[in-house]
Order: sequence, then structure tokens, then C-alpha cells
Amino acid sequence: MSARWVRGGATAAALGLLVGCGVSLRDRPVTAITADTLGSHAICPGGRVPLRVVAELADGERLATRGPGQGDVRWDDYAVRVRGGRLHDGHLEVSEDPRETWARQALLAQVRSRYHDVAPVIVRVPVSYGCGYQVDARGEAGAVGAMGASGQRGMGGRDLPTGPGTPGGDGTDGQRGWRGGDGADGPRVWVGVTRVEDRAGRPHLAVSVQNGTDWRLFVLDVRGGSLLVDARGGDGGAGGMGGGGGDGGRGSPPGRAGAGGPGGDGGDGGRGGTVLVEVTPDAQPYLSRIRFDVRGGAAGNGGMHGTCGHPCRGSSYSGTPGRPGASGPAPEVRVVAALRDPVSLPPLAPDARSPAARSPATRSPATRPASPASARPPDDAAGRRLDDPQTR
Repeated sequence: MSARWVRGGATAAALGLLVGCGVSLRDRPVTAITADTLGSHAICPGGRVPLRVVAELADGERLATRGPGQGDVRWDDYAVRVRGGRLHDGHLEVSEDPRETWARQALLAQVRSRYHDVAPVIVRVPVSYGCGYQVDARGEAGAVGAMGASGQRGMGGRDLPTGPGTPGGDGTDGQRGWRGGDGADGPRVWVGVTRVEDRAGRPHLAVSVQNGTDWRLFVLDVRGGSLLVDARGGDGGAGGMGGGGGDGGRGSPPGRAGAGGPGGDGGDGGRGGTVLVEVTPDAQPYLSRIRFDVRGGAAGNGGMHGTCGHPCRGSSYSGTPGRPGASGPAPEVRVVAALRDPVSLPPLAPDARSPAARSPATRSPATRPASPASARPPDDAAGRRLDDPQTR
């Protein structure tokens, strides 16, 4: 698990705020700080919640941070340390990797003042795994065909001193558009599924998805979580547009205009991918939480015909659509005693909110005197403190 120091205003790109704007608390009589997520509840990995930090002054005035807090205090006045995600643009963003949140099943953020000797505060955002996920492992789509070359304008006729001039030359036809590229076949995907339990003993699925060198891990609450593995073939590329016909040359009579070039044919869709699922016996009853799509890619559309030259005397035809790709085989499911690539989740940490896990050394700083020496950050999954240099 990684932890980061994010200092508001350190970079404009990190928080979307200008360091030089807003109110600074450096010379203000701050007596305490509080932080909250504006009533937000549990969120999914990859989601985010707003963070508001409020400084309480000696005269009772309360000053909130900029952004979601709708105040004027600069984020640069606070040091915010996040475990299980990051702070970005005034929001706490939960990591997409469940290994960073599974131990405590929450995102933890420590907020402390950079200029005042007041107790830091801890914000805990519960993480829910009853979410819908999707893995995009589709084959690559075919390239769009290039446009055909345009026809050339006809030569102009010559004017004569007496009588009509010479005829104008005919414009040449536009060239045919290029054929669209074929979509790539869907990949070979390995999916490993095993059962894990949360702190309350509720069943979850730990799902590994490997597509070539790409690997991702998901945790699904079997009561509401789901995963779609999209291994369809790539769509065929559209055919290129035909080139425009050349104009007829000026003359008496004017030359004939060139016809627009035919559109290019569409590319064929790729074949659907192949999926191998390995599942442990205790996870097999919940396998319906995972869906697979191995359909073939869609056919590429034919290209449009090119425009005819002036004066137009007819047009050409569009390209022919490609062929849709064939579906891949039904996913193969194997029940195994143990996965070949075991899923590694960190061990569950004790619930700091339960009476058995609370002690004077582990209580939240919000329940302790407002003194930096007595305000201790939360422990990580290994029992180390968030402010331990070895955990940074």
C-alpha cells in the first residue's frame, strides 16, 4: 500500500487552484481544524468524494477551504496525507487497486495545519465493493480507409475572334477510396476467481484478469458487485470516401465533369476472443456475478462515393460493407483447488471502531486533547503508524 503527501496548491495541475489566490491562515489565530466529506457515504474503487477542511479561529470564525468547501482558504495551508488513494482538485479519490483499501476497507486521510500547533484530524471514507466494473479487452479496431485521390479539372477551351470557341476538356474521375482495415481478433483472456471474506464474514470474490501483459485485480461483493469482461473482436474499419471528380474545362461547349470515385469497401470484423476461467470451489456458486462478451467485431461500413465535378452529370456508388466477425467460443470454466496465480490481498486490519480494537494508543485524534504530541495517525495494515518514515 502506498501513501502520499499532497500539499494543496503545490502545483496548479494537481489541485486546479492558483497558489497565489485565496486566504492564508499563516497569521490567523487557529485553535482547531475539522474535516468532513460533505455527507458522502461509501464509494467504489475509482470513485471520489469532496473534502472540506474548516479552521476554527479564536474569535469563533470558521474558514473553509476552496473548491468543494466553498470557502477561500488555500489548500497550501494544509498537509494532507492519504492512504488508499489521493487528493486531487479538493476531492479524495479512491485507488482503483483494491489492495490499497482492502485491509481497512476504507480510504484514510490525515489533515494537519502547516503553520499551527493544533491536532491533526483523520477522515475515514468507507469503500464499497458492490460496484459494477468492466474490463475492456477488445481487439483493436481496423483503420479507416484513406480517401481516394481527386480527379483533375479539364483543360479550358480557347476563344476565337469569329465564331464559337473550342470545347473545354473533360474532367477526370475521382479515384476509388481505400478499403478499411480488418478488426483484430479478440485476445486470449485468463480469469482467476477465488473467495475472500470481509471483516464481517460476508463473501466477496477476488478476481484476477490477465490479457497478455495487462493484469488487473477486482474485488466484488457478491450481494451487488459485478464484472463484465469484454473480449469482443475489433470492429472493421470504414472504407475511405471516393475522390471528387474533376470539373469540366470552360469552353464552347464546356467539358464533361468527372464522376466521383467509388467508396472503399469496409473492413471485416475480428473474431471474438477466447476466455479461460479458473475458479475455486468456494467461489463457484457466485460465478454468475461475472459476465463475458466474446462476440465478433462489427463490419466496417462502406465508404461514401466522391462528389462529381461541375457540371455534375451523375454520381458513382458507395463501397460495400465488410463482414462481421465470428463469435469466439463459449468461456471455458475449470474448477481448481487453487489458482495458478494466487490472488494476494493484504490481511484485514482490526476494526478501529470496535471496542476491542480501541485503546489509548489507537483512538482517533478527534477524541483526544488538541496537542500534536498526543494526536496519533491511524495504523496501517501491518500495524505501523501513518507518520512512521518507513511507511512513506
